[in-house]
Amino acid sequence: MTNFKNSIRTAALAAALFLPLMAPVQADVSELPAGKYEMDLAHSSIVWGVSHFGLSLYKARFANFETDLYFDPQNPEKSKMSVTVDPKSVKTQFPYVAKEDFDATLVNSKQWFNADAHPEIKFVSTDIDIKDDETGIVKGDLTFLGVTKPIEMEVTLRGFSEKHPFAGVPAVGFSGRTSFKRSDFGMTAYVPNIGDEVVLEIETEFLKAK
Repeated sequence: MTNFKNSIRTAALAAALFLPLMAPVQADVSELPAGKYEMDLAHSSIVWGVSHFGLSLYKARFANFETDLYFDPQNPEKSKMSVTVDPKSVKTQFPYVAKEDFDATLVNSKQWFNADAHPEIKFVSTDIDIKDDETGIVKGDLTFLGVTKPIEMEVTLRGFSEKHPFAGVPAVGFSGRTSFKRSDFGMTAYVPNIGDEVVLEIETEFLKAK
């Protein structure tokens, strides 16, 4: 009986400690304030994939990037965003299974990212087409290897909160997916064995700027 009472006390204490950390989710995202939102890099990611000999969609990521977001929940079509990626932050699995530092090869080679000549990859939104309460198409310009082309990104509202449990400010999260042909930007190495189409998957959390 004593052990049972102790278990009840422990459960009650855990609930008292952790329930306040749960972020209250609002019924309507439009209740969030408009303005600048800052990306939480620790809970954001950019993953890209290309076909590998038609056998798999080989995936890698960029570790360092910045996103500027002006979010207007009541008029989401008026929101604006830009993403700036450091190509030198590319991370693949290949360096762990081969003697060659393939990440460094991707960064430095002129047939790949050529990062000394092109130190950033950038996307800037130009228009937003709202589909429903949770999805939309963000249109914009992608600059890669010094070439700028229009692309479209499917964006989904992942979640939102009036008060982030740790930061104590409004928070919102999005998922994005797009694809483009790398040959359109001048990267043609090993096409078609290494796929021409690049698939980008983006996950981001934003906190309202103070």
